Amino acid sequence: MYFGTVTQKELNALPLPKTRWRLDHLLKARRDTETGKTLRGFETLDACWEEDQRRARALRQVPDEFKAAFGCNADDLADTLERGAKEKVVPYSCASAAYMRAQRLAFLGALMELISDNPDLELEFVSVAQDKWCLDYRSDLAELHDKVRGEFRSLLNSVRMWDFPGFLVACVNGQFDVQGQRIQLVFNGLYAGEKRRAARIWDNDDHPFRALDAIMAEVITDLPQQLCELIPNRVVEGTPDFVKVKDTRRMREPYHSLYLMWLAHCSLADRMLLDDISVKATGLALERTPTYWWEPEY
Repeated sequence: MYFGTVTQKELNALPLPKTRWRLDHLLKARRDTETGKTLRGFETLDACWEEDQRRARALRQVPDEFKAAFGCNADDLADTLERGAKEKVVPYSCASAAYMRAQRLAFLGALMELISDNPDLELEFVSVAQDKWCLDYRSDLAELHDKVRGEFRSLLNSVRMWDFPGFLVACVNGQFDVQGQRIQLVFNGLYAGEKRRAARIWDNDDHPFRALDAIMAEVITDLPQQLCELIPNRVVEGTPDFVKVKDTRRMREPYHSLYLMWLAHCSLADRMLLDDISVKATGLALERTPTYWWEPEY
């Protein structure tokens, strides 16, 4: 799924943000006064250790046909997660809730600070999916990743997204479609500045992508809470509502474990697309930079 717009080394070098930008300080479990729903707080490290142990137990019970999906060994991954949880050492794997907590704190905190430093930029969340971006244990990952990457490139090129100032952060994540009984891959993106206006072109009924019901925009109502969905640390399922699923709950097994095996196959950098954002050792910087990812593949 590699996009080549950020490296994992750069992401790993991001420092933890100051307290005012740390999502574990900003997000506490609370009830939404408008909807009455309970909003999740940011995950604690202890909760992540418990989650990694739960994931390890489930991985050991996956059906035989899932055991070596994507070239990953389910039992070896279970050992990695369990050992990390017992020794309280964060394993280097996107399948680990503890690992993703650290990645989320650093990157999303830096993104919060960048947004605060550029208050005039208009923001909007956009989720993009295609019907055939589906993952199962028989998937040819090279073919699937090329397809997802190529079709998302075509979508962005259709409005010449790279020509507009602002910034774009997008990440590929998965969710289980209960109706279709499949894991659907989705781009969750934050569009800022004129790039947000460019994305609005997709709402035009005459736009070729509109007919696919593959795009859903979401206004900013609770930035810290919504940023967590950009790079989620939970694996959910639900009933499709355009791109996102509603009435979300934990993804059922063995699909939850299968998705973890896919996560173990990828680094976070593999799944992320950045445009006009540079990752520095001190945080994120807004700057116009050439993004060779836009160039067509032949």
